[in-house]
Amino acid sequence: MICSIKSDVVYRMARFLSYLFPSATYYIVSLVRTMKHRVMMTSLYRRIVENALTEAQDRVEEILRRNGVSNILREFVYSNRVSDLLKYAEKHSIDLIAITPRSTYNLDRLGHVAEKIIRRSKIPLLLYTWKADPIITRRRVLNVAKIGSPPIKILNELSRVNEIRLVDLGKSASVDNRIMEFDIVFVDKESFLREPSKYLWVVSIIY
Repeated sequence: MICSIKSDVVYRMARFLSYLFPSATYYIVSLVRTMKHRVMMTSLYRRIVENALTEAQDRVEEILRRNGVSNILREFVYSNRVSDLLKYAEKHSIDLIAITPRSTYNLDRLGHVAEKIIRRSKIPLLLYTWKADPIITRRRVLNVAKIGSPPIKILNELSRVNEIRLVDLGKSASVDNRIMEFDIVFVDKESFLREPSKYLWVVSIIY
């Protein structure tokens, strides 16, 4: 599931995902806030938001289809709560939720929504940063690390379409700068939340 907003980072993430999981079914889902600063959303504001998010979803779908993805569904979730977005994912048996740290290229820290999703999600999360793009453009072997036991279904899918060099970092997140060696880090949520800034320069799959 791609959490879609109007952002170049999200569009690059869509391209990256189509490289990792070309045969997956993709859900393009946008959260439409129903209130703004404790004031009910007007019909005009709602149309503006819906139009902007429709453009974002159109762009994401275009990128996915151009890269060979054929199974795509789209949806708006009307709510102010991230929990409703996660309920949608659970209801549709989503295997992986793709998010970006922020909607811009300022990756110094997690954005408010991204942090809520990471803390509350029971579904594995792919945290994408634009630093991941060289995996597509220059490399044929994915250097993958794991802390704990990652979801086998996702690991198998990655192995099916890529050659993988897998390294076990153990159960501790205290690996200093060594994670810079890896393209993808599978990391348990407890370790990630303890030191989240360590993982903003790689793709992390958080479970």
